Amino acid sequence: MNGILGQTGRQGLSDTAIDHKIAEKRTVRYQFTKVQHGWNAWVCAPFHSRTYGAVGFGTTKEKARKALRARLADNYGYCGHIMFSDVDAADNVGEVDIRLWDDRADNRPISLREACGAAGV
Repeated sequence: MNGILGQTGRQGLSDTAIDHKIAEKRTVRYQFTKVQHGWNAWVCAPFHSRTYGAVGFGTTKEKARKALRARLADNYGYCGHIMFSDVDAADNVGEVDIRLWDDRADNRPISLREACGAAGV
């Protein structure tokens, strides 16, 4: 026996495959949104992940979370940890640490020469 537990979508599941996937992935964070007839659980972090925005619907929060887990496993091959978060990672994308500012940079409009380059003029 090769240790296959079952199948999720197109991928077979085994103990070693699940352990490997959990070890190599970051934790996905999710939030709940109230909709007319239930709840949506949606991925809010990591922002630059392909799973950002994935949604699971349920009549209760628990069913929505289970639907989100199933969606992540079926469509994205993600069998890792998920954690509730009250912060959307996309909200702080524009925040810049002042220590990373370039002292030589000016806050001014770009000139035509800078936009086209010297070769285009």
